[in-house]
Amino acid sequence: MSSTGESVAMDERSGGDRIPPVVLGTDGSSVSLNAARWAAYIAGALHAPLLVVHVLPIPGHRHAAGTRPWFHGPRLADPDAAVAVRRTALIIGTCAAPAVAEPDIEIAIGSATAVLVERSRRARMLVVGAQTAFGERRTGPTTTGVVARAYSSVAVWRGMPGHPIPRERPVVAVFDGSESTLPALVQGFELAEALGAGLEVVRPRCGMPTGRYGAAAVVPPSRTAGSTAGMAREHPAVRSSETTVSGSLPHVLARRSATSQLLVVAGRRATGASAAPGPTVMFLLRHSRCPVLVCRPR
Repeated sequence: MSSTGESVAMDERSGGDRIPPVVLGTDGSSVSLNAARWAAYIAGALHAPLLVVHVLPIPGHRHAAGTRPWFHGPRLADPDAAVAVRRTALIIGTCAAPAVAEPDIEIAIGSATAVLVERSRRARMLVVGAQTAFGERRTGPTTTGVVARAYSSVAVWRGMPGHPIPRERPVVAVFDGSESTLPALVQGFELAEALGAGLEVVRPRCGMPTGRYGAAAVVPPSRTAGSTAGMAREHPAVRSSETTVSGSLPHVLARRSATSQLLVVAGRRATGASAAPGPTVMFLLRHSRCPVLVCRPR
């Protein structure tokens, strides 16, 4: 495991030919520890380095959205943070591939959202747990803010705490044929290939409303089929299928999550202090039974 002081320079070390890391945001909670197991699984499959970022808040200080975080080295390390980081590193070490068994570690101080968004600039993927608020009735502000503002794709871990990762289940990607949902198709194929999993492409039925949480699909099925077939030719090792669905897309995906290992959906980067993910993503962050990957164009 690298020292905290060394990992502060991650921005510089991630340049050049270095493979962009999978960045894990952790706070020592049980949810973030389960997210750590999953992040190690993904990083190993992608042959990417793993960076663990633990953020300490500044007591009594509130950060405005988008402000640059403050970073600190070992001199300011909090004992509780050190314990949490050691627990996270231990879990990663016991379940990760050798390439990611000793992740880079960074302890930062400031706004968790701002720190993680900053780290996402050069990340292959950002992984966080499904933080909740108000007695688990709502998605927490850090999860919401990171999903809305991160520069990279963001995976939010949801699932059964302590249960084995369902590696045998398929990846599910949502693609309606439009340019805006193409990143979900591309990353769905890439991840399915890396994980050795099957891929199910879900396409909303043309012209059918997807419920109050989403918009109607208006792309001709022929375009969708052509794009999916092209990606299948690029990834011949992936066992892929395409399913057309109607009705409320968020509810359809929530049901599919029970038999999937990952849901892949497209999302746009939002700006502004009150920015939030789209309604379909917000619904899945509350109701999915497997991790949700919100893709950004690369």
